[in-house]
Amino acid sequence: MAQQDKETRLTMAVNQYVSERRLASMRQAIGYGGNHAASIDTKRPKSWENYGFPNTLNFYDFLNLFQRNSLAKAGINRINRKTWQDNPWIIQGDTTDEKTTEKPWERDVRKLFKRLNVWQKFQDADRRRMVGAYSGLILRVADNARWEEELQPGGDLIEVIPAWEGQLTPSTWDEDIESPRYGQPTTWSYNEGNVQTADTPPPARSVTIHHSRVVIVGDYREGMSELEAAYNDFVSMVKITGGSGEGFLKNASRQLSVEYSDSQSLPELARSYGVSMDELNERLNDMMADLNSGIDAAAFTTGGKINPLVANVPQPKEHFEMQVQCIAASLEIPHKELIGNQQGDRASTEDAVNMNNRCQARRVGDVTTDIRRFIDRLMEYRIIPPVPGDEYEVMWSELNDASLADKLAMLKTATEAVKNMAGTGEIIATGDELRAIIGWEALTEPEVPADDLGDDNGEYDERMAAD
Repeated sequence: MAQQDKETRLTMAVNQYVSERRLASMRQAIGYGGNHAASIDTKRPKSWENYGFPNTLNFYDFLNLFQRNSLAKAGINRINRKTWQDNPWIIQGDTTDEKTTEKPWERDVRKLFKRLNVWQKFQDADRRRMVGAYSGLILRVADNARWEEELQPGGDLIEVIPAWEGQLTPSTWDEDIESPRYGQPTTWSYNEGNVQTADTPPPARSVTIHHSRVVIVGDYREGMSELEAAYNDFVSMVKITGGSGEGFLKNASRQLSVEYSDSQSLPELARSYGVSMDELNERLNDMMADLNSGIDAAAFTTGGKINPLVANVPQPKEHFEMQVQCIAASLEIPHKELIGNQQGDRASTEDAVNMNNRCQARRVGDVTTDIRRFIDRLMEYRIIPPVPGDEYEVMWSELNDASLADKLAMLKTATEAVKNMAGTGEIIATGDELRAIIGWEALTEPEVPADDLGDDNGEYDERMAAD
């Protein structure tokens, strides 16, 4: 039996190692050999090394890029802010229950999230997940237990703490092959304070946190930074901007050369300065230094010709634009949305629609999955009571929703259609249905099923008190 357990642990360790190495290999899409850098050019296996592209990337590469590169930061922030342009809301039941009055469970969730500013914390964690492969939300709960111990049901949620990938790493793993959480982290290591970079010392304290107190945003196994696919393009862009800036600086620094066509002029120049030929070179250097520093208004060369040393810097605009387009394509956002330059109503409208579609897909996809994981954890440990009916939905507004002017135009058309059909005795829409066209709430409250509110004896309130 002991031998079987040993073999099981060894198999799990090997599988974990193979999985991580496979993921790293997939990300780099290369074959490793000797000191060769990565490349997708089979004819030139060291091309990435020659171009200055890094072989492997980690979280701190992406964090440094986000903090120090304007386009990287703009791309992440634009997607993040558009995704969280407004906050979602949680409803009990399915999407057909959206227009019903607020139910007690919905009210309690809304008040808790508002009190702890949960949506702002989620937006922060979402931005950190886009920079790294994942991020985390740490639950501080008053449950009379230590952080390394499992959450105790019924505790009060005090705080939600967003954490970077670099702050939150798996510490121990579930090795029980019969466990439903086999192969998943049982504890996480959390470094308090700011995330460590090359320029900052490590945080003062590292704590171990039980997995029940950590909600992962993203995928800690196979997540990928939004900046990874365009990393080489960012490197190329830095070369273009840095090279053009260096060329401009060299031209602006007014480095000079003195050309003498007649060798007889040198002795005359030495006599004019009252120095020997051996000291002439030093005297000329002093003169040029004074001229460049603005001390002397003129230079006397006695037959010499002063020429500025000018570097021919190529126009960087076209090369820069090519890299920006590659970066925008990688982030899946319109080029003009990335750099904030919109010209022409048609172009700007189409770009806005595409940007909205990109972020709306994030809302109803990845972000909704993360929110449901968070709410399920709160219900699992009775931080909030289980939802009556065992069903809830995360609702978002539509980013490409019509403007108020467009809605009023649709309302006018619908009202005219209702008026025309009224003469035939056919009612095609009620007043509340017309109000829904422009997003106004119904004047009459729909009936709420008794199962959703509990019985007349206060079933929901009793569950709340029991929890």
